[in-house]
Amino acid sequence: NPYFSEKIAIDKLDIIVVPLVAFDNTLARIGRGGGYYDRTLAKVYQHKERPYLIGLGYHMQRILDCEPKSHDIPMDYIITP
Repeated sequence: NPYFSEKIAIDKLDIIVVPLVAFDNTLARIGRGGGYYDRTLAKVYQHKERPYLIGLGYHMQRILDCEPKSHDIPMDYIITP
């Protein structure tokens, strides 16, 4: 891939920014339904010194309850405008 010249170890990252379809007050998120972020973030979540997980979305995307499953990875922070 011409855009990536090397892999970066998870413990070298400070943050991972995650797009949101919806989120709730417990920092649970809903993505696009493929589980791609959750599978990757599950690996990240296992590291002792892991990066912060930051979700990006609009305030209007906040819902009462995302009804997270056991495999869903919560965000550390969610940023809205």
